[in-house]
Amino acid sequence: MAHKRFNFKSSGTKITNRKFTDPVVIEKPIGIKTPLEFGIGEDDIFSMHTNPAKQVGDNLRNLISTNFGERLGRANFGANLVDLTFEYGATDKFEAEAMLRINEIASRHISVISIRQVSVLDYLNSSDFRPGNASGDSFGLALVSLRIKYDIPKIKVFNQAVDALIYVGG
Repeated sequence: MAHKRFNFKSSGTKITNRKFTDPVVIEKPIGIKTPLEFGIGEDDIFSMHTNPAKQVGDNLRNLISTNFGERLGRANFGANLVDLTFEYGATDKFEAEAMLRINEIASRHISVISIRQVSVLDYLNSSDFRPGNASGDSFGLALVSLRIKYDIPKIKVFNQAVDALIYVGG
């Protein structure tokens, strides 16, 4: 009994095939960018993040800017820094308490990051503080800028920073 011959020409694709030489990379959206803006091109209705590091930074900024009771259904969500701004006169206490709250809330809600440093920039003592410019609003309320430096070890992203602005109360 004779064996049939097998034709190897139809058993696979060559490495010179176009699908191997010109790969098309499709970036999948992983979250909505804030502040909201309409999507352009292949985005959905709103612009989306495709980079995990940028999405985590956006989430951290939103978490720090949120106060207790502002998120429906999650009354304890946020860093609750607004009530802390009433104690802004005691700057040392403000910085220590802000660092404590940010570390606690970040470890609870975004556990993939590790906070390295929280810096407080005081616009009240700045020489360019005037109502109506970037450091104040039309009513003359002062702003405090918090700069949070963090790492995301699980995806090997280091030396990231995010800024959050908070109005000084009191």
